[in-house]
Amino acid sequence: MGTRSFIITPNPKGDYSGIYCHWDGYPAGVGKVLDEHYISKAKIRKLINLGNISSLAEEVEPTAPHSFDHKQDGVTVAYGRDRGEKNTGKTTAENLRDLVEIAADMWCQFIYLHFNGVWHYLPTHEAMENKPYRLVAEAVLEDA
Repeated sequence: MGTRSFIITPNPKGDYSGIYCHWDGYPAGVGKVLDEHYISKAKIRKLINLGNISSLAEEVEPTAPHSFDHKQDGVTVAYGRDRGEKNTGKTTAENLRDLVEIAADMWCQFIYLHFNGVWHYLPTHEAMENKPYRLVAEAVLEDA
């Protein structure tokens, strides 16, 4: 389902980078995939460096032919890499608030934030109100 989300991670310099994801942005969708398959900082960095994505899957890199129209099962689909679109790279900002505002302008319904080694989330309108982030793992358990 076309539920937009924005995936954010802090950078070593203290700023933040994030990407747009078009499909299945609910905690039971994007949240669950992030929580179960994007654990290492290296893999999270690969995902963010991929730029904006159409859909999130268990893996970042394909091991077989993969494109926007002919997807490899279990591989994330990116607008730049897989469809050849321009200007789809990650967005970087000095602070989290700026990325949340960008996500809101893109009509994203959920924000996902990786910090302290775990994934957190909030509906975007709550993030705009500076409410505390919740653990994705808890939301996934509630949906089980």
